[in-house]
Amino acid sequence: MPFYALYALLFADHGLSTAQISALLAIWSITAFLLEVPSGAWADVVSRRLLLMLGGALTASCFVIWTVLPGFSGFALGFLLWGAAGALQSGTFEALLYDELDVRGDAGGYPRVLGFATAAAELAALLGILAAAPLFEWGGYTLVGWTSVAAALVQTALAASLPSAPRVVAVAPDGDALVDDDAPATRAGPIASYLGMLRSGIGEAVRYGPVRGGVLLAALLYGLTATDEYFGLLAEDAGASTATVPLLVGLTVCGSLLGSTLASRTSGMRGRTMAIALIIAGIALGSGSLIGGPGVIGLIGFALIGIGYGIVMNATVVTEARLQETIAGPARATVTSAAGLLSEVVALAIFAVVAIGSAALPISATLALLALPVVLSGVIAPRWLPRKTSEHGTTRAAEDRLPG
Repeated sequence: MPFYALYALLFADHGLSTAQISALLAIWSITAFLLEVPSGAWADVVSRRLLLMLGGALTASCFVIWTVLPGFSGFALGFLLWGAAGALQSGTFEALLYDELDVRGDAGGYPRVLGFATAAAELAALLGILAAAPLFEWGGYTLVGWTSVAAALVQTALAASLPSAPRVVAVAPDGDALVDDDAPATRAGPIASYLGMLRSGIGEAVRYGPVRGGVLLAALLYGLTATDEYFGLLAEDAGASTATVPLLVGLTVCGSLLGSTLASRTSGMRGRTMAIALIIAGIALGSGSLIGGPGVIGLIGFALIGIGYGIVMNATVVTEARLQETIAGPARATVTSAAGLLSEVVALAIFAVVAIGSAALPISATLALLALPVVLSGVIAPRWLPRKTSEHGTTRAAEDRLPG
């Protein structure tokens, strides 16, 4: 979506301050926060493919509103729709993917497929970012906006082509397993099944230590990637032209793409290895944010950011894969959405820091400070990262917790 590279500049060019932009981003995160877990339980009851399609349609609606109604109110309404779309999709795709691989007898291949899927998403984002520069030159924000609408509609069509793995079990409102059934809601009742999934997923995320650690670490790492919302402003503040900003932001996406692609090779890393990698990532992100200016200096700074960002994305994919392997109950999307909810808390904290810090510090210094939590995540990674399971994706401990 070409809008990804320029929407922060779109807001700024329509007179919004950094604090107002942070407020818009907060609206985005709060919406996703409120809908995250409820939509996750929904994804465990109804068609996950349908929810992914609905998310794509809501994203397209967001970009339509931004294009025809530019201004704080229009931007806020668009973020409400985009936040709802994100909540519907968060955890849903991962759960669909894992269950489909499990049905095919290849649950152990989840890290590889998720890594390639994430890399494909990053490649698509990179193409959209690189396309933003010529699109802006040819037709300004209007052409960028309508092209983004088209991209979101393509996303919706691709979601419609996904398989839909059968549900394994249904659950009662008390979280106990009921029956094997492709459509659990038909036997347990839609409300009872929904409440059962909600309780089962939240219970597993809270009570079982390895799942809880995976949820917390995945949430922290993914939430920290919210700093990428300010990469465009960082480039502009360093003196880059509007047409050059997408190219610099593209460097960070290249790092993310590479990190995601290598997830299949790093899926077995130990917690200590991840800790070292994340500390290096924090140093790269902090130093890259402080290196500003036009020309080669700016390229070096964004290259360092790309390296750090790529390491964080790699750690995120590995952690999410370990989390999926550790989940044993039927409410897979609900558990994953719990991580998504907490990641929105982290993102909101980042938006608040930027909003407050922008009053006294340049954006470069603020983003450099936000590299410190990345270093902190490295310190706690050995404790929270779930252990690598067997090649088939299920540990003996997980098997012991499966419904009888």
